[in-house]
Amino acid sequence: PARIMPREDAPIEEQAEAFFAKFTEPARPSEHLKYLELPAWDARHSFVTDAAFDLGDRAIDACDALGLSSAMRTLRPAQLTELHLHRCSLCADGLAAVVAALPALPALESLFAMQNGAGDGAMSAFAGLARTGGVPLRRLALQENGITDCGAASLAAALAGATPQLEWLYLSGNEIGDEGGVAIAEAVEGGACPRLARLALQHNRLGDATLLALGRAAAGGKLPKGEYLYVHENEHTPAGRDALAAALEGHPNQLQAHLGWPPPLPRDELRRDEAAATAASLAGAPPKRKPYAPPPPRVAPPHPDGDVPPWRVRPATTTTKAVSFVEPPRPPPASADPLPSDEPSSKGELPGDFFERLLAM
Repeated sequence: PARIMPREDAPIEEQAEAFFAKFTEPARPSEHLKYLELPAWDARHSFVTDAAFDLGDRAIDACDALGLSSAMRTLRPAQLTELHLHRCSLCADGLAAVVAALPALPALESLFAMQNGAGDGAMSAFAGLARTGGVPLRRLALQENGITDCGAASLAAALAGATPQLEWLYLSGNEIGDEGGVAIAEAVEGGACPRLARLALQHNRLGDATLLALGRAAAGGKLPKGEYLYVHENEHTPAGRDALAAALEGHPNQLQAHLGWPPPLPRDELRRDEAAATAASLAGAPPKRKPYAPPPPRVAPPHPDGDVPPWRVRPATTTTKAVSFVEPPRPPPASADPLPSDEPSSKGELPGDFFERLLAM
């Protein structure tokens, strides 16, 4: 039977217990594998013992979100570092209630709330975090939430005080244009999120103004830990892309912009190139990046029998082993002596005393 959540004016302890009771799952058979039984999941036990609390792909309405925020304020789990709320159909009020309760989680580092369609209303809740001293978030994922320029501007205004330790900010797949993009870039240029390493703004409506603002922030040394700027699949022009690429040249942390194909290089490959360039400079040779060379194609060795299918080609190391032939022994020649008198002759004649011996038997 469906559980009824308490009213909004109910005590927070009652709201929290109703939330845990709704999302606790008993042991049940799998819908896809016939002989597999899924173990039971105690929502309250997971919330107070696990490092990651995952409610992804579950329908959470505003009342459920209020119960989750009440549980956060009541239990205050010190071990919780990740909160997963992806694809939960969270509305703006529901996500705002969760964001407002984030200060109750002292160790929370990651909030994954993508693909909810929460909209701009939830972004204003981050301003309240700035007034309370901020939260230790390092990764914030808000992809595909229907955020527009208004929501991006609200989030940008709260970044400095709300999330001073932020390293990853993912806002791809929204409806952010140059107004919101420039607001985020100017917040970074103003000193917000000094540890920001990855900023994802792909699949939005950004133009050249956002790319120029990001270039100014990077050139001014405001992204010292920067690794990647994802700005592909937007509405910018080649002039804006060239300006951003020029602004990132010589970045101390080798900050790269993803402007389309080809994608940026992995960080480990960049480190190898940097080490090779350092070694070459110490040796007195100019640093030179080795161009990519595809491996040579495999060529099958020639077959002694001529043109045969590749799967029948013998390896080149195959050798023919000599086998000595021994002639089998020949049977002895037939004797030329006549047959004994008591044996049939070669012409089929019977011996002379054959019948006498037969009657004597």
